[in-house]
Amino acid sequence: MIGRLIRIYTQRRRKKWMYTTLKSFGACGENVRLRFRSNFIASSEIKLGSNIHVGENAWWRADGGIEIGDNTIISRNSVMFTANHNYEGESIPYDRTFKYGKITIGKNVWIGMNVMINQGVTIHDGAIIAMGSVVSKDVPPLAIVGSHGIRILKYRDKAHYDQCVSEGKLLKIDSKK
Repeated sequence: MIGRLIRIYTQRRRKKWMYTTLKSFGACGENVRLRFRSNFIASSEIKLGSNIHVGENAWWRADGGIEIGDNTIISRNSVMFTANHNYEGESIPYDRTFKYGKITIGKNVWIGMNVMINQGVTIHDGAIIAMGSVVSKDVPPLAIVGSHGIRILKYRDKAHYDQCVSEGKLLKIDSKK
């Protein structure tokens, strides 16, 4: 009896969280399901189509905007960041400014578990993203993609790096915060 009451209470709490969270989004279609234990930063910049499922433990920072088309399934532990530290700024490894880029996910997309999507990426209609992938560039329509180890994306500007080091322009971490 007590176990049943706990389950009912937990289900009600999760539904209330889901409806409250969906109301905080910039736009939301019908039949959208969010699983519990997720975190959405700048949720007003998230726009969802209809018939969307987002698995538990999603972590999305949407300052730059996130738009997701209809009939999209996103498994658990998804990470989307539309903001990134400015590593070309006034200090290293980065300064306190951000660079923003919208993430756009088309219709009928399936995103597997533990996928990270970087700022400025577009995943086109019908694509499938394999479990554990890091998506750092656009994905064409109907493509099935996955990560295979690391690769060098590009290099920092050496002159800028050397200048910041020589001038002592290093990010100061405040351990009291």
